[in-house]
Amino acid sequence: MRQTALFLRLAAALLLGIGLATPTQAAGDNRAISGTIIAYECGDNCYLTVRTEFGEDLNALCVADACQPWNEVVALPPELMGAQVDALVGTGNQYDAAGNDMGPYPAFLEITVMALGEAELGPPPDDQFLGGTITGYECGDNCYLTIRTDAGDDLTALCVADTCQPWNEVVALPPELIGARVETVLGESNQFDAEGNDMGPFPAFLEINLLY
Repeated sequence: MRQTALFLRLAAALLLGIGLATPTQAAGDNRAISGTIIAYECGDNCYLTVRTEFGEDLNALCVADACQPWNEVVALPPELMGAQVDALVGTGNQYDAAGNDMGPYPAFLEITVMALGEAELGPPPDDQFLGGTITGYECGDNCYLTIRTDAGDDLTALCVADTCQPWNEVVALPPELIGARVETVLGESNQFDAEGNDMGPFPAFLEINLLY
């Protein structure tokens, strides 16, 4: 029995002596990746998904400085979907809605968008002009318009332009406007729930010009 215990102590000492890394140490290593942004979503935490150059879909906490403006408005600027990025992936901590530490999870520690001249991602851009075609309209607590932009993206945003008001009043888009060409100004406005509580900012069509 004593020989067995002595052997185990010697074996442990040998392993420590040759510097074998523990799983915790290995998990703490950071790695650089390149890829394409394919998704962003928030719950108790905000996560970005990047499809790497090797075809791996990597979902990780969005904790880089570049993420902070998006996390504040719980939205990724639409033009960044599909953007080429370089990123440093490490580990961050997840937190539940009550602020309790839920432990470590993969995290994007640094993000750089290559398609924008390798500049660090910053705040969402100012209002932008977009052309496209109306493909949908629906209302719940708020009313939303969907257009297919000239770049081929399907973009859904709050319908708050003056043009929207007659539609919002009757909670319906005139059927003949499905497929209509439009020019829009995209910015942000606030969503409200059924009780009138402010639910925070969301992409919004601030101006809509119908091209008959």
